[in-house]
Amino acid sequence: QHHQAVEESLRLSEMLQFGEFGGPEVEEEEEDNEDEDEEGRRSRLWVDRFSPHHYTELLSDDFTNRCLLKWLKLWDTVVFGRERKVRPPQVDRQAPAQAQAKNPYQNKFKPNQAAENTNFKTFKTKSQITEEILEAELDNHKRPKFKVAMLSGPPGLGKTTLAHVIAKHAGYNVVEINASDDRSAEVFQRRIDTATQMKSVLGTNQRPNCLIIDEIDGAPTAAINILLATLNRKDGHGGEEGGETTKKKKKKDGVLLRPIICICNDLYVPALRPLRLQAFLLAFPQTQPTRLTQRLSEISRVQGMKADTGTLMALCEKTDNDIRSCINTLQFLHGRGQRMVDTRTVQSVAVGQKDQNKGLFHLWQETFQLPRVKRYINQWGRVQHPASKVEPHGLPVAQRFQHILFLAQSSGEYDKVSQGLYDNYLSMRVRDPNMHLVCEGLQWLSFSDQLNQTIMHGQNFSLMRYLPFLSVTFHFLFAHAHVPRLSYPHSQHDASTRLQTNRNALSTMMADIPPAVRSRISELSLSADILTLLLDILCPKLRPVNPQLFSTREKEQMRELIDTMLAYNLSYRQDRTPEGQYTYILEPKRARTTGEPAVAPHQHRPRRGTTQRGGERAGATSVQKGCSD
Repeated sequence: QHHQAVEESLRLSEMLQFGEFGGPEVEEEEEDNEDEDEEGRRSRLWVDRFSPHHYTELLSDDFTNRCLLKWLKLWDTVVFGRERKVRPPQVDRQAPAQAQAKNPYQNKFKPNQAAENTNFKTFKTKSQITEEILEAELDNHKRPKFKVAMLSGPPGLGKTTLAHVIAKHAGYNVVEINASDDRSAEVFQRRIDTATQMKSVLGTNQRPNCLIIDEIDGAPTAAINILLATLNRKDGHGGEEGGETTKKKKKKDGVLLRPIICICNDLYVPALRPLRLQAFLLAFPQTQPTRLTQRLSEISRVQGMKADTGTLMALCEKTDNDIRSCINTLQFLHGRGQRMVDTRTVQSVAVGQKDQNKGLFHLWQETFQLPRVKRYINQWGRVQHPASKVEPHGLPVAQRFQHILFLAQSSGEYDKVSQGLYDNYLSMRVRDPNMHLVCEGLQWLSFSDQLNQTIMHGQNFSLMRYLPFLSVTFHFLFAHAHVPRLSYPHSQHDASTRLQTNRNALSTMMADIPPAVRSRISELSLSADILTLLLDILCPKLRPVNPQLFSTREKEQMRELIDTMLAYNLSYRQDRTPEGQYTYILEPKRARTTGEPAVAPHQHRPRRGTTQRGGERAGATSVQKGCSD
């Protein structure tokens, strides 16, 4: 039996060694896996396939890369136990030397003044301020001053890729969470604690974690408060006493000992206001077109596509240097079988543009400013325009038309856009001596108002497609090569506020007017016919004497004045001027109620000795009359 068992084991080992047992099945599985890998490689997005994996492959700005890397290196003392290298302070000695070279006899006989001039103050640039923040001293836990870094910028520029590559380059294991997906505060708290208080135990290379929170601007306020509480958490232990309670509390509420990188598109979301004060802010600039064009050229060459530099520059300009949109557009064209890409193809393709709102001021500036001509050097060393036909003042008319129309459609705020155009078009530098352009612009504004009224009253929202053409028309009417000086529109708000104030004042007057008078007037007749002439009625020509010396005619005028004021609920209110004098103001104010411009001062201001005494007399007489009645 022992001999038979040994032979059976040898036979099984030979079958396994020479592939007689399950050999064809293994080969079939390997072929299936190869087919699946080939199919997955073809269907894989080029953005993921050609994404940077090393620090030298990044397309972002070098200053932003170095700042984020330096901030991560500030955590080396508490995370890796490495001592920080303190650089000596740099003293700028060139400025005093240059000043002394310009005027060598300035401080020859004033040694004290020469010593004072060495401590001159200069304005610091943004890079110098950032360097000072990175060179600040660590706290008592050997952590940097700012516990969280916040990258902000438009989507598609590579912020998340930069955070991943920098964290791996600094020796961290990346843990990413999306703040927009984790809407629950408990889940957000659990993920932060798991990423910052635990380390990776899988694999041979056990690295500390670096937490990356993407789309932090979409997180709720409760999640931001949890992150702030984690940043401001202090060490809970107070000594050796306390036993297990202190250890549990320290384990549960320990200080933050791992770096956190937050990524957002809009830095000025109201929910991020408290977090901005405690974060190391890094504004992500747009990618340089030359770098992006070189990377797109490499991708096109690898995928067998031919595109010159001018075409790739036009693609970068169309997508606003968005890396993701550029690569996705090339993959889309490659999937349609196009191996030759030219400028006309890039301009005619429907993809590549992002549906995003760049702000009202950007739309107004593009509307009132002519685009500049951009020239590129092609592969033969010749100057080439991004389009085939370029006008003397800028881009072709069709391209300008499509550009302004796309910006207006992307904004969606047609009311505010039209208000901004109305408040700023008269300040543009346009040669229009006969006011033809102004009249045409006013006609288009009237058409836009009528169109908007038809849409709102009739609920016919299919007409909204015609609203963006107002911006296009104003671009061709008032666009100029100079940079426009724009102001935010306030006329609509001011007019609405004055209208509401006038309506409230009319309602108050109508409510207090006696029924015998109120039955014969309305708010329209009161504001249009009566109030416009009421000041002249309330200002009779009286002599500046004691009221007891009035004649019979003057007393009759005074009696009519009092009856009119009582009928329309008018009275005089005593007010003190900044000079210390007392004046009488008619309530409610006529200018506020009628909405007309103020009349001459002598018509508004009561006559000295007449109207003031008349007001006092009117008040006294009205009281006496009321008592007698």
